[in-house]
Amino acid sequence: MDNLALVDACMRIVLVHEPRWWVLENPVGRLNKWLGKPAMYFHPHEYGDPYTKKTALWGKFAWPEPNPIEPIDDKRVHHAPDSHGRGYTRAETPPGFARAFFEANP
Repeated sequence: MDNLALVDACMRIVLVHEPRWWVLENPVGRLNKWLGKPAMYFHPHEYGDPYTKKTALWGKFAWPEPNPIEPIDDKRVHHAPDSHGRGYTRAETPPGFARAFFEANP
């Protein structure tokens, strides 16, 4: 499925069902053109995971409470070698952020 078609389908679901909260996540610079300014940006180290990867969130949700730590130079995200699993590693939701988001949006 075309990536923008997937975003369009998600936005239609939001429009039709009017959920209490919703969120779309994407790396910086990908969806701004179609969805406008994100509601929030975050780096994993702001939620307890020791690396950087600026990520944008669009939607209607409560902001999670940060738990910042000092980031380390983690090559697995920004400089991961080409491999079968590279995309999965880069797409993985940081566990600290996922936990904080879940707690903020029951």
